[in-house]
Amino acid sequence: MKSDTESSKCIDEAAGSALLHYAMGSLAEAARQEFEEHLIACPACQNELREHEAALSALSNNRPELLKRLGELQAQNASQSSRKSVVWRTALFAAAACLAGFIFWTTKNATQDISPNKSQSPDVTTVIPADSATNPTKDSTARSETVARQIASLAVFAPIQYTPVNTRSEESPARQKFGAAMKYYLNMDYNSALTLLVESQRLDTTDTEIGLFTGLVLGMHGKLDASQAVLETALRQKPRVTRTNQLKWLVAQNLLARSEPKRALEILGEVASSGTAVAQKAREQIVVVQKLTS
Repeated sequence: MKSDTESSKCIDEAAGSALLHYAMGSLAEAARQEFEEHLIACPACQNELREHEAALSALSNNRPELLKRLGELQAQNASQSSRKSVVWRTALFAAAACLAGFIFWTTKNATQDISPNKSQSPDVTTVIPADSATNPTKDSTARSETVARQIASLAVFAPIQYTPVNTRSEESPARQKFGAAMKYYLNMDYNSALTLLVESQRLDTTDTEIGLFTGLVLGMHGKLDASQAVLETALRQKPRVTRTNQLKWLVAQNLLARSEPKRALEILGEVASSGTAVAQKAREQIVVVQKLTS
């Protein structure tokens, strides 16, 4: 069994160094897409972003100075290769806290209205002791229920970074509602965002960006059937590779949350063979699901 310290580390230490640059919106498009694929499958990075979202938002006025400091610390870390990425990120958060005039570690998750997802995989070796001599049927049912809960706990729903894009052309009604929804989303008001997202998706079922964020926020609220339907509709539009794997990943998380491991494994298998950054995370999740269901 992993200790709490081990479980809290980024599962891809090379990607961990991009965390604050990502949060500050300073990554180039290609790097942003690569890190976003890492983020949707890395509970450690998701936890750090959720824990410090409010603080990072408050740092917007100090962005130039913070980015300069990030570059200095990144160069310093490169000369000390023996240090772990989790230590590097801790140093960055501490530096950012000093710039903002407050400590990150006291920041609370501003999304308390949404049921949090467990970020750590369950201990797959933990099984309810069986007493087959007294009631084997009852024990078998209890174990099945335990496994179902463990599978459901693997589901990961976490906010994905959204960067508004200004267009010169007149936006459609669907995109107008989507833009209004994402203002709430960026302020972590996911309840207000949800209503507008659902309305925008109904107005345009072909927009895969609308479908991605609508399906995500529905999943964050536990509305799994609606989330699944929206995500599958978006997938039928044949979006670009990165978006396709984001959508498939969320479809698989919905299936896990509903304790449907067989279908989840099929989708995860497709993601695992995609050759994208999220493929490795899908393979890791497949291993855990297979152990639980064997």
